[in-house]
Amino acid sequence: DHTTFYLGKITADPAWHFYLVILAIRLTEITFLGFVLGIYIWWKKRKEDMDLWILLWIWLIVYIVVMSLANKKLEVRYVLPIYPVILIFAAWGLLGTLRRILLWTKHWHGLKIIGNDLFPVVLVMIMVAAYNLPLLYYYHPSYYLYYNHMTRGPEGAKSLTTVGVNEGIKEAALYVKKNYPQEEKI
Repeated sequence: DHTTFYLGKITADPAWHFYLVILAIRLTEITFLGFVLGIYIWWKKRKEDMDLWILLWIWLIVYIVVMSLANKKLEVRYVLPIYPVILIFAAWGLLGTLRRILLWTKHWHGLKIIGNDLFPVVLVMIMVAAYNLPLLYYYHPSYYLYYNHMTRGPEGAKSLTTVGVNEGIKEAALYVKKNYPQEEKI
């Protein structure tokens, strides 16, 4: 039997929305924003290219439903297989929004913007990198401690789920290896 800390309580069977909450607090703010924008843009254009988007929606929904039915629910690693779908929606949302902004500014203000369709893609990549690289540096080497600031970061996440699982293991193993070299197994 396995218990999980969720929404301030220790429980053997967290609610069906466990993974939705975990995703919401684990995605970076820019990914979360892009995902929401991607869903909005999909809704507006849902008649176009339906085959690809139906497959993505099926994968996303079926996986979340199946994982949510299980009694044992453990943190974010169990939903990693849907991250590519979330990132596709997020990229589509950020790119679509940026394209609309660029078209609006060009149309309404007469700005000359590079006509190449690659410009918005490069701009989105730069924006995502500029946002995420400082986070990578700040949380190195304990990336598992990242919780987005919509939940007040790791401090706010403490009231929602277990924070800091397996953190410090690398440092502990190095300490034991350095101070007890005669031990063959760590």
